[in-house]
Formats: sequence, C-alpha cells, structure tokens
Amino acid sequence: MELKDKKVLVVGAGKSGLAVSRFLVKKGAVVVLTDANNPAYLEDKLAELVTEGIELSFGRYPEVKQGSFDLVVMSPGVPLNVEPARSAMKMAYLSPES
Repeated sequence: MELKDKKVLVVGAGKSGLAVSRFLVKKGAVVVLTDANNPAYLEDKLAELVTEGIELSFGRYPEVKQGSFDLVVMSPGVPLNVEPARSAMKMAYLSPES
C-alpha cells in the first residue's frame, strides 16, 4: 500500500503506537496519534512528536467517519471495541498493528 499523503489514525500512544507513527510519517503519511488517556510523556517528547509531523489527539478519540482517515492502525493492547475500531471495521479499513 502506498502511504504517501494517506491520512492515518494510530490508536494507542504506547511504545508500539509511537513507533508505527514515526514509521508512517517517514513513509509520507499524515498521522494522527490518539489515546483515550493523556499519556505521561515529558513535554519535550510530545514536542518532538509534533516536530516530526505527528498530530496528537489525547484524552479522547477523534471521530472516524467516511473520508476522515484512509487507514486506522490499532496498537496491541487497545481493545477492538473502542469507538475508532468499531467505526473503522464498519467501513472496512482497519489494520491491526500486531
């Protein structure tokens, strides 16, 4: 799959979520990293992610609807019954990251 200019939602901001977000940005994707919680990263780590081109959405999940994302990547450990996964599966573009 060509990733350049694809809008990708990465759900889960643990180690795997950070790694896949960085990978996707390097491949030219437009990445939104989300987590229902506010991850306990140092402020400089968050600034580094933004500098790399990763949009952050913490504390709630962005709405996944037709046309909002080209791909949704779920981090391991994030249950598939959370709203972004349910919506993505309905639209048939969920890619489990495991």
